[in-house]
Amino acid sequence: MLPKSNIEKVLQYALNQKENLQIYLEIGNCVISNNIAGNSIKPFTVKKNRQFCEIPE
Repeated sequence: MLPKSNIEKVLQYALNQKENLQIYLEIGNCVISNNIAGNSIKPFTVKKNRQFCEIPE
């Protein structure tokens, strides 16, 4: 059996997520990006990382 190419992996992933993608398209007001969540925890993670560095606050 030949190894899968990257495009095959992407297409298979999309097919596996078909139901979830259809729900997203049908509802229309869902946010597909997680930037809001990432930005909200960023200050905490940056402060925690400073504990392991020699960077003054």
